[in-house]
Amino acid sequence: MNDIMDIRTGSGKNTAINENRQVIPCEVIRDILPLYHDRICSEQSRSLVETHLKTCAGCRQILVALDEEKFEKELRTETKEILQRHRKKERSLAFKTGIFLAGILILPIIIAVILTLPGYSDWKTNAVLIASMLLTAGMTVVPLISEKKKFSKTVIFSTCALLLVIFFVEMFFDNGGLLRFGEIAASTVFGISLFFFPFVLRQAELPEVLRNHKGLLAMSWDTLWFYLMIFLFALDYPQSFRDLIVVSSFFAAAAWLIFLTARYARVNRWIKSGIIVMITGIWTAVGSALGWLSVTDYDVHTEILICSLTAGFLLAGIGTVITNHWKNKQ
Repeated sequence: MNDIMDIRTGSGKNTAINENRQVIPCEVIRDILPLYHDRICSEQSRSLVETHLKTCAGCRQILVALDEEKFEKELRTETKEILQRHRKKERSLAFKTGIFLAGILILPIIIAVILTLPGYSDWKTNAVLIASMLLTAGMTVVPLISEKKKFSKTVIFSTCALLLVIFFVEMFFDNGGLLRFGEIAASTVFGISLFFFPFVLRQAELPEVLRNHKGLLAMSWDTLWFYLMIFLFALDYPQSFRDLIVVSSFFAAAAWLIFLTARYARVNRWIKSGIIVMITGIWTAVGSALGWLSVTDYDVHTEILICSLTAGFLLAGIGTVITNHWKNKQ
């Protein structure tokens, strides 16, 4: 199309003479050329254009450019259609594969249920078997049959199935009770969400106000499960209730300070790094001094504090100087 525009901006003095000796300006012919190219003009107009093209190289060049533009457009359309058909075929194949795997996984469940009815098998064992099959399905079938948000659906379904396995094992075999199940379940969800929840959030459709605060949502979610885990452990060990809550809050505060500094502090990355080093050093030193954290067999909390503060100031200062130097040099 650029070629067409370049040619059209040329001299407007070009003309042609038809059979009746009428002078037809190039501007008129070029207005008709798209209709002529698409074969939708009248026979009289077609005759005039063809006569003009015999003597006008500029208009012939525009016609060639129209042919190239049409070819590129058709090629893009055809490529898009081929890719769409290919994606549709892949989705269909993945869905069929998922259904086939689901059928294979359902067979042991059906057999276990049938054997349980007349008393041939232990229903507790079959419950664990069914939950295990659901866990396998969550990691194999769900990503195959899902069209969108495969990772999120896989993580959520697999986590629920894993919690079901833990529930049956604790209730039927270990006799741990609901409290012990709650401890293990909360610990499991906390560990899984710590690594996978940020990726689930990336695929989630959030309100506009929350889209730029996914890290804050992830931290809040992880903190919720962390405290739920600590609270359940504290209920199981009431003599350690205060210590568990205080120590966990101490280190949770450090994690939040590091996150808020890295995400929201309006300073350059060197100063952020220095602040994070100092926070880590201060919390390590204090935790070591209070006996909550063992770094070595010796009491080195003072040395840790001094080294971390020094390293933080040096990192922030030297980094800032280097950054400003490069900015001024550019």
